[in-house]
Amino acid sequence: MKPETFNDLEDAVADAQRESERAGDVYYKTITKWTVSRFTNGSGRKCYELAMAYDHAIDRLIDRLKHQLISAASRRKIIKLAVEQKSLLKADLDYFGTNLPPFPNEQKENAEPSASNEEGNRIAQTA
Repeated sequence: MKPETFNDLEDAVADAQRESERAGDVYYKTITKWTVSRFTNGSGRKCYELAMAYDHAIDRLIDRLKHQLISAASRRKIIKLAVEQKSLLKADLDYFGTNLPPFPNEQKENAEPSASNEEGNRIAQTA
């Protein structure tokens, strides 16, 4: 196995950043639509799954940033922004954990993914 080069590390960070941004865009678009419709357009489950995918994408970005070959000050600044975003997302995850009824598919561990959460699963799989 060859060691990672500087370009490999930069590419990994760039990929993780794009993935995180994409997951955030999908999550915020979905939860905004759901909230504005007074919880009738879409589902809390889909929002929860997208929030989890976004949370994992941010974790991956933070992990990649820790290994990036940039100044410590620059790294700390970018990681601080990602951690702030995670703390905002934590409030949403806490809400879903305490205010939504149990999801019917939770007992089915090997259930096929529904079409309604296909986007969340796709993002979660890449995280």
